[in-house]
Amino acid sequence: MTKHRKKWFDRFIYIILIITAIYSFTRLFESSDTSDKKNKITIAAVGDSITYGAGVASTRETDSYPALLQEALGQNYHVINFGLSGRTLLSHTAKPYFKESLAKKSFAVNPDIVIIMLGTNDSREVYWQPKRYQKEYLAVIKRYQALESHPKIYIMIPPRVFFENPQPTYPNNKVVDGQLRNLIPKIAEKAGVSVIDQYKGTENHPEWFSDQLHPNLEGNQAIVQAILKQTSLKAAKRN
Repeated sequence: MTKHRKKWFDRFIYIILIITAIYSFTRLFESSDTSDKKNKITIAAVGDSITYGAGVASTRETDSYPALLQEALGQNYHVINFGLSGRTLLSHTAKPYFKESLAKKSFAVNPDIVIIMLGTNDSREVYWQPKRYQKEYLAVIKRYQALESHPKIYIMIPPRVFFENPQPTYPNNKVVDGQLRNLIPKIAEKAGVSVIDQYKGTENHPEWFSDQLHPNLEGNQAIVQAILKQTSLKAAKRN
């Protein structure tokens, strides 16, 4: 082999070694990351714009209720925000949640815990059908219960809506207060799941809502506190 060829051959081997090292390091990192997530308790936060964090849109990565719940629970948990704005539990509406790809992902992650809060958008006069809501909610819960992870499921009564005399296309507190507050516990009892009441703690606090509908940071903090008080989930101990 000539010196010129040997020089290029040595460079080639050097490049291959670098690529191999980078690949090995990347796989090691991915493996470590995957293993780390497997050791955590996965919580799927399923819901509409309230879950998404529309009231704290510019800071939702840290100030939405799922983000605050993650902070409260600590590193042994992995809280995933599956919130989608404008979505309903009911399937006959313009934006049914469970026809979205993100909803499918909430099943695919095989969560250990599922927290569902859907009903605010269903309360619109143009959408609301209580019998259908109950039937479809029970079917959704059954799908989560059938997962391999057999998740613990919580369904939440939504916060108060502060719109006065809303149009038929707006969320309606008469439905939330007058019907959902009674219907959701009945659904939970039939399905064998637990209820978290977000209405009671928010009904006298319009200042917790950025636009009479979506919780601001203070409102989201109140939602998290209600979850911690009404479930077996406990805030992580801080040093």
